Amino acid sequence: GLERDPAQHHGQDGAGPVIDPALTAALDRLRAASAAAGVDGRWCVIAGAALVLHGLEDGPARDVDVCADAEAASALVNALGVLPAQPAPHPRWRSAVFARIGGDPAIEIMGGFEVLGPDGWAPIWPLATMQVACAPVATPAALAAFYARLDRPRDAARRERLSRAG
Repeated sequence: GLERDPAQHHGQDGAGPVIDPALTAALDRLRAASAAAGVDGRWCVIAGAALVLHGLEDGPARDVDVCADAEAASALVNALGVLPAQPAPHPRWRSAVFARIGGDPAIEIMGGFEVLGPDGWAPIWPLATMQVACAPVATPAALAAFYARLDRPRDAARRERLSRAG
């Protein structure tokens, strides 16, 4: 990915994070596929790329994780011209549709993404979104709930940052 100067984390006016060109290109590709597939409003950016877009983590984003309903994810994958993949099974989360599109950053699309919790399997989508850099991005509160549901030790710092972002 493209490195950016941490001192330049926010734009000249301080209004928001500076988004690196590679992430912008990935978002442009997703928006074009979404428009072609007719699934606007049925997907959003989650995880690390969402934190970068909100200015809560320094970039560059390692990948762009996209959460959608299963039908929208299938349509996005088709519009991007790739085939869905079968990821290795995981005991705590699963997706009805999964695809990884290579690049820098890579794009990972998860449709019908579910997390196993105390009450069984529960879907992640839908979640609250907002437009950031012209793309639908999970809100900080939705990201906090997402990371709490994943309950991974490696996400503790992210949960803390999100709780402070309020």
